Amino acid sequence: SASGRLLIFGMDEIKVLPTGGRGVVLMELDPKGDRLLDVAAVGAAGLVVYGEGRAGRPGQEKISLSGLKPFIGRRSRKGKALDLKFKPRSSPLQRRLEINGQGPHLHSDVARSNA
Repeated sequence: SASGRLLIFGMDEIKVLPTGGRGVVLMELDPKGDRLLDVAAVGAAGLVVYGEGRAGRPGQEKISLSGLKPFIGRRSRKGKALDLKFKPRSSPLQRRLEINGQGPHLHSDVARSNA
């Protein structure tokens, strides 16, 4: 999340409804402006967190699979705070998708466009 929290849960916790439904809460977010930055599948190589440090310098931190264990929880929980020396940002791939107009289609975005 934008506040630097990470939550890892199993794909089996995400229900797929035959009619599509209205979405599913992946992670609880703080009501004071927190937002979901990225969603990624985690494999044996672990995870890379991207961000921005002082003077806008790009930062990244690779977290091994064993280092991710403290962040494992149940879907829709807050997760745990990462100990980062930079402010987390969405991944480079996600930023490219947003620039090309293919960014995340969150429920709030759909509601605004239909209003």
